[in-house]
Amino acid sequence: MLSILPLLSWSQSYPIQRIEGKDTVVVMTKKQGEDINLLFDSLRKVNSSCSYKVDSLVKLKSLVDTLVFRDTLIQRDTITKVVTKTIVKNEPIQSRWAVGLNVGALSVIGDMTTSISLLNQMIGTNGSSIFAIYKLDKNWGIRGQFLYGLIRGKKEDWLKQSFNAGYYSGQLSLVYNTPPILKDKLEFGIVLGQGVSISKYYRSTFNNPNYPTLPLRNGVYTVFNSIGGEINFKLTESSKLNVGTQLKTYFTDKLDAFQNTGEGDAMQYTYLGLVYFLNKN
Repeated sequence: MLSILPLLSWSQSYPIQRIEGKDTVVVMTKKQGEDINLLFDSLRKVNSSCSYKVDSLVKLKSLVDTLVFRDTLIQRDTITKVVTKTIVKNEPIQSRWAVGLNVGALSVIGDMTTSISLLNQMIGTNGSSIFAIYKLDKNWGIRGQFLYGLIRGKKEDWLKQSFNAGYYSGQLSLVYNTPPILKDKLEFGIVLGQGVSISKYYRSTFNNPNYPTLPLRNGVYTVFNSIGGEINFKLTESSKLNVGTQLKTYFTDKLDAFQNTGEGDAMQYTYLGLVYFLNKN
């Protein structure tokens, strides 16, 4: 234990230190004691000031940590929103596979004419097709299509031209659909494809020796290119109404059972159909 004893007067220089038992005793004058007390008081004030500053620094650090944490949360929330928007924007398409069917009219454009000579075409009936679509992404897809129809033509003139045939074709197409508009209800499509066709003729008549009937009992087999446009209207989450037209150009001049110019015949198929998506991702 350290004891400080302020004394009035002594016969020797102070302060002095001596050992009394287990204690260490410091003897000094009153003036020295007062000076030491003033020093201790000053040190206590400094210590109090330092404690206040340390406490202020601790509070400041806590505030900084809070602000940093809040800023981190804000940044994290912003990143989460961006990522969420990206995920929504690039969400999986609703279905990879779809099937459909359509019905429509076939119009053959060739050498034979009809009563409407300006159109230079024959009107066929009962065209219908079934198809399957595999979606590559939200806009692009591959379509396989089988089409059956009746193609026929007749002109009551001195040539007595007429024919009646069953038409079959298979076609593979690349389909592009625009992003939907009108609250995701309406989209437009472009169809580009190639295929093969068979025309089985039930009857063909040309009563003119200069234009003999072609030997078409075994049918006409040919390859064609196809280009078309479509409009799709969303009915439900799984179905769409499909309206479109396709122009097919053939590598033969015999599609109408009549060969004259040697240039390839053509056919237009205009249809109304339904598309159904099989599953959802």
